[in-house]
Amino acid sequence: MSRQISFIALFLSCIVASVAHAESGDPVALIRLPGGGIKVESMGGLSVVLARDVQSAAVTLPSVILVHSAADQKVDSPHVLLQIDGQLNLNHVWDRMPNADTPTWKPATENVQPSDNAFLVQGASEFGLIEVDGVRIAIVSSAKLGKERLDKIRHCDALVAFGTEAQETLKLAKQAAAKRLVVGPEMKIDGATTWAGNTMPLSAKATQEAEVQVITLGEESVVLSNEITDLIERKEASCRASQKVFAELSVQQMNFRPANGSHTPRWNAEHMMGRELLFFSQIFHAKDATIPVIDLNPKQMPPDYQAKHPDWTGAEEARQMERVTAYVRRYSYLLKDMPLDEKAPSSRWAPRGLLKQMDRHYSEHTANVKLKFKLPGWPQK
Repeated sequence: MSRQISFIALFLSCIVASVAHAESGDPVALIRLPGGGIKVESMGGLSVVLARDVQSAAVTLPSVILVHSAADQKVDSPHVLLQIDGQLNLNHVWDRMPNADTPTWKPATENVQPSDNAFLVQGASEFGLIEVDGVRIAIVSSAKLGKERLDKIRHCDALVAFGTEAQETLKLAKQAAAKRLVVGPEMKIDGATTWAGNTMPLSAKATQEAEVQVITLGEESVVLSNEITDLIERKEASCRASQKVFAELSVQQMNFRPANGSHTPRWNAEHMMGRELLFFSQIFHAKDATIPVIDLNPKQMPPDYQAKHPDWTGAEEARQMERVTAYVRRYSYLLKDMPLDEKAPSSRWAPRGLLKQMDRHYSEHTANVKLKFKLPGWPQK
């Protein structure tokens, strides 16, 4: 069941110009849910769910929170649910700041300074636009938009239509010069490409084609073999065990430099996360160029190392590891039917070897970090 926190119901758009927005180019996932809802999921670990039937969406995602208010509030879930065809105008930032335990839903004002991975949300009945990581996703439940709204969604990365007529929707997508028109299986448009699975990546770095790409996105997810699913789950379990260790460490402990010249705990966290992200993004990019290769690896030798986020707590570094785990799981459908013991595309790793190595990698580096707790000078907090 969804937990209600106060009043809203949908629609999203580009945020006021006074609020800065991310241009990271990180991939954003557009996911079709059972019952026809849409989930927009970012690398930052937050998501926005849009549905006409909010009760069905709440059953599909038990941790989702149905937002009912435009007020400033903390939300103890990474998922917010917005009801399509709602009546309240929105102009909001959905964000979790580094080191914050919970995300916040805030009206966009000049005083709001979003993080790099914030969702920027604005809109009204029958129209809206979500912006995150430089990706702009327009949502419409009417194919007839006035000039002001049409101008707002021009060159959006995806136009998602709910309950509109096929030809009118295609006409709107062409008028808006949308990169992609995303429809459900119930909408028949000549020349549409049926997507494999229910998850489609979007990126601000994707090129604009001469014609609108029409994509039919269904509700059925790609099912992986039991063998690769087991390998993924073992890797995830090892990462979760590592997260538990790091989540207890303070900023001072994460930055502890042992007298023996070995790495700080923070380097180990960045290294484990960075290796997994790089290796899997290389494979995913080879399968779908919309997903960029992402290299966040720190310098290898201690004298050369500069912390990416020296002010992050261990809990935030643990969340970063979890975000990468979620990223790999999100796009793991690209591993389907890939030979487990042959080198993956654009990788020196075979999938089985990579998953087993990442399992060991988390365990080995976490064990090394735990040894530092007994070294001279280890901060008590």
